Amino acid sequence: MRHGNPQRRTVIRPFVAIALLSVTLVVGCFARPQQVIRSGTEGTNGQIGEILLRNVLVVPPPDGVYRPGESTVVRFELYNGSDQEEALVGASSGEATLGRLRWDQNCDGDDEIVPRIPILPEGTVPLSPDTRLGGTPYYLEIVGLTQVVRPGTTLPVSFTFERAGTVTIDALVQVLR
Repeated sequence: MRHGNPQRRTVIRPFVAIALLSVTLVVGCFARPQQVIRSGTEGTNGQIGEILLRNVLVVPPPDGVYRPGESTVVRFELYNGSDQEEALVGASSGEATLGRLRWDQNCDGDDEIVPRIPILPEGTVPLSPDTRLGGTPYYLEIVGLTQVVRPGTTLPVSFTFERAGTVTIDALVQVLR
């Protein structure tokens, strides 16, 4: 057997809903806003002139640490905001003896050491030297490390461009997962 007036419940329910909504809005107005957590790419970003370097990172060492004399790979993305073609013409690190540009120009899985990597105007590295499409694999090979390099640290890498000049970026050494 039910007790109470059904009309009274019908009238009270909207008032309860409005009261709960009001409390939520008032608390929400005075609550501290959600903090923005810094997120983004796994690597380091940089810029020189109109050239953007994105997600610059050192491939993690297979056995946990790079030792002096060993080589490593630096991955990154290049974007050219200029209306003129640019090119990456050199790379080095103060903590290695040599930096090599490598590019799979024919997209056949066989990358070669190259003297320059072109960057299209208002674009990226072309799919092949004869096209305007982007997406071809390219990277740096850093040869002859002069000291121990551990995951979670950084490796200074200098990128030299034909027109824009040279910029040094502290490339994050990825942690092996």
